Amino acid sequence: MEPRRDTTVRVGAGVAVWIGALAAACGMLAQTAAPQGGSSQAAATGRINGTVQTSAGKPVANARVSINVRPTSPGVAFTVFNATVATAIDGTLSATAVPDGTYAVCPIPRDSITLPPCLWAPEPRVIVANGQTAAVPTIQLQPSADLYVRVNDLKGNYAAALGKVPGAGLMLAVHVPSGMLIPIPSTESDSTGFDAHLPVPPATTVTLVVFSSYFSLTDINGAAISKSGSPVSRLLTTVRNFCVFPR
Repeated sequence: MEPRRDTTVRVGAGVAVWIGALAAACGMLAQTAAPQGGSSQAAATGRINGTVQTSAGKPVANARVSINVRPTSPGVAFTVFNATVATAIDGTLSATAVPDGTYAVCPIPRDSITLPPCLWAPEPRVIVANGQTAAVPTIQLQPSADLYVRVNDLKGNYAAALGKVPGAGLMLAVHVPSGMLIPIPSTESDSTGFDAHLPVPPATTVTLVVFSSYFSLTDINGAAISKSGSPVSRLLTTVRNFCVFPR
């Protein structure tokens, strides 16, 4: 079985968590599945309207908003429709030529201090029927806390294996409420490792997943970590170290 470690940490607003390791991670790409079984034959005559605001109720101008069809039942035909629109100066959005169906309306944050709303809360959804105009309830963007992971490659383990040993990588990710696994992206690197950051909800317990098919996982004292990796609760201010060595 490949080694994996899940750790649960509680995130506080405006504070970063630090988790150390001895090997750096390879890049990860989030995977999204395209809708299956769709049809492109339906007439596209509807419209979706809405408004995006800050948590204080102020309009968010020029925000990108993705609008994606959501099939409601397996085997039921639907028309594929995925679009991205921008909000106006007053925070309003409008998508035209929308086929009948159910849609998720998800603003895309422009910075790392705003929480991606559709990852951490139920997607705002709206139904377009009979080619009419549908209004999604006002979407308020919320501030985030910073989940900070430091990966140290002090002995050059990862650098020595990179590009030479198949599978020599380390995945860092968190589970979101929907069950999806979201990779924590690397933001900056140096000669001894790299930093990874992910915006997460303040004062929320999240599960960090550390996974590798090549490196074994130990604690800071060199003791082996169980491969089953049952979740462990830790406050944000508690330092949790993961040491990673080639098997």
